[in-house]
Amino acid sequence: MSGNPRFDPRREFNNVGDSIKRAMEDAFSFAASHIYAVPVDMYETPTSVVVVTNPMAGVVPESIDVVISGDFLTISGETRADETIPAGAYLKRERRFGKFERRLHIPRAIKPQEITAEFKNGVLRVTLPKTEASNPVV
Repeated sequence: MSGNPRFDPRREFNNVGDSIKRAMEDAFSFAASHIYAVPVDMYETPTSVVVVTNPMAGVVPESIDVVISGDFLTISGETRADETIPAGAYLKRERRFGKFERRLHIPRAIKPQEITAEFKNGVLRVTLPKTEASNPVV
């Protein structure tokens, strides 16, 4: 027999598993140290484009910024952890806190001066009225 080690599927499987585990740890470490993107839904009505965020626990409404620049909408802010709970008391801590930002291309011409935003029950709803040119002809 040659000096090549014998193929061992269990060893190969463990090597692949270790590689995946390292890649996931690196990704989570990178994500934890950076601004995260809040998930959103964007849909269109006959007169508006509407953006609705995922519920955001721990957000103070005053910390939210909604900015329109050209055909981009930027939503940013910060979520905060409950400071009354000592860090050492947590048995599990999965919720993400810190700065968030989401920049979205708005694919329709809108009226920036008529944009409205409502924050209710942790959900931000931004309504961007469309110009007459963006509305479908009926």
